[in-house]
Amino acid sequence: MSRLQDDGDPTRSRADEPRISQRPAEGRVQIRIGEVLLAESDRATLLSERGCPPRWYLPREDVRLDLLRRTTTTTVCPFKGRATYWSYEPAGAAGADVAWSYEDPVTAMAAIKGLVCFYAERSSTTVEADSADPRDGAATPTTSLH
Repeated sequence: MSRLQDDGDPTRSRADEPRISQRPAEGRVQIRIGEVLLAESDRATLLSERGCPPRWYLPREDVRLDLLRRTTTTTVCPFKGRATYWSYEPAGAAGADVAWSYEDPVTAMAAIKGLVCFYAERSSTTVEADSADPRDGAATPTTSLH
């Protein structure tokens, strides 16, 4: 039986159960909207948060920011911090605020600082040679989520 822990780390709810976990990709991650490749990285991080679908976070250098437009949208997650957003305008509503980043995340999530994440629900994510479990909602090797 686990006892509740209050150690000041908001990413943990119990001593043996992290609220958020992350691991590096074991292969290449590609993000597309339609036929347009918006991001491609061999350095992505898979972030799994209890109650949320797994998300791929990619280094900014691996994202075609020249195709995206920063928006004024911001959101706040108590476990990660304040997110800022980008849109891919040629996709219309599907591309609105489709990507986000934590410029100054909470201390426990410093590893995702500046990484860019895309909504898998509005883009196509292809992961090559990774062992992500499809039941997690993450893309599996040579499989796309649309």
